[in-house]
Amino acid sequence: MCFYGFVLARRWDKAAEAGQALLERMEERADLPWSLLADLLSHIWLILPAGDPQAERSAALVAALWARFPLELGAEKRLGDQDVVPELFRQKSLRHYRTILDGWARWFLAEGEEEKRRVCGYALVAARRLLEWEADTVLAVRLLRRGGELVEGMPEESAPGCGVELALSVLEPGREKLGWTSSLWLELGKVLLAQNSPEGELWLRRVAELPLRDETRGAIFQACYWLGQRYAERQDRDSAVKYWAWMQQLNDRHPLVDSLWQQLRESFSLRAASRTTLIRRYPYVSSRQPVPPIVTVDGKVLEPARMSKPTVLLFSSRECGLCKLWYPVLLAELAKRRLSPMVVVVSPDSVLEPIPSALPLKHALLTRELSAAYQVVAFPTVVVVQGENVVYRGSLASWGHVQAVIASVR
Repeated sequence: MCFYGFVLARRWDKAAEAGQALLERMEERADLPWSLLADLLSHIWLILPAGDPQAERSAALVAALWARFPLELGAEKRLGDQDVVPELFRQKSLRHYRTILDGWARWFLAEGEEEKRRVCGYALVAARRLLEWEADTVLAVRLLRRGGELVEGMPEESAPGCGVELALSVLEPGREKLGWTSSLWLELGKVLLAQNSPEGELWLRRVAELPLRDETRGAIFQACYWLGQRYAERQDRDSAVKYWAWMQQLNDRHPLVDSLWQQLRESFSLRAASRTTLIRRYPYVSSRQPVPPIVTVDGKVLEPARMSKPTVLLFSSRECGLCKLWYPVLLAELAKRRLSPMVVVVSPDSVLEPIPSALPLKHALLTRELSAAYQVVAFPTVVVVQGENVVYRGSLASWGHVQAVIASVR
């Protein structure tokens, strides 16, 4: 408290003396109120003035405390967001952050697992800081490997995914473990790939082949992008196009999809008209999970994998404006072309506004199993099943999407 009070009063000599005394006291005792100390240090860090030479000794002592007791004081939190202290202070006092980073890295790489497993995801943050501040690729790779090993040993506890737009009640329990695994492996693969190490491709392929969940989707998409770029540089047309097609199916609106497509067109003289054909040639979802049966609201069991005609699943909700706008357009176009797939409207809502349609519609409730199997994270989502293959999965928010669905039904 004396340290904190002297910092508030800007009595820097007294603050430095109190900070030194605190460091010595903490070296001698283990029965300290660590959470209170961690909060006080965070407040001190926040109010230290930017660029004040007189405050530098106090800042150095705070950094030394976090470096010496990284577990007890939660030093990993200091390596992350810019809201810890003003950006100006971070830039002018980078050496203090390096002190914290070095102390945390030494502790994390030392023996012992249980206490480190709770913060193993921060190995990703620390590795990025090492690359940004010190260009220390060797230590960054060690942290990422260690983090990945610790994450793999985590228990199978559920944790909600990131950026989910569906009600959690119908989502398969997300995996914090899978989220950290995919992020750590992705960063490790990118770092090694930048060194032209063949091992980088192996890690990125491991990410690309992880189970598709809400918390792994972003990492899988990024892994496909980096692999597609690398294979394009090698003139490996088949592999490059495959990973581009997977990107298209994972997130067809992302600008990286078009960026990689332009690179592929220049490298392999691909035609714009061939996009749909290439996507169908490399289905992503069908290689990941079996096609599950669907139970309609009237109790009938539909098995798309055994149907002789395509099955179109329209995932919708009562609040989805795009669903109300585009689903009738799609159904009208299917009828206009005399296409007659089995159409199932799947929604978490028991009561749904009727969709105008010339085709017969079946209805089913969205369950946790269906949302996981078909990777539904937002509405609208259209899935087209042909036999045991999912040949299309994507949004429905443009005429191009309508045409892509129709092409997959034919």
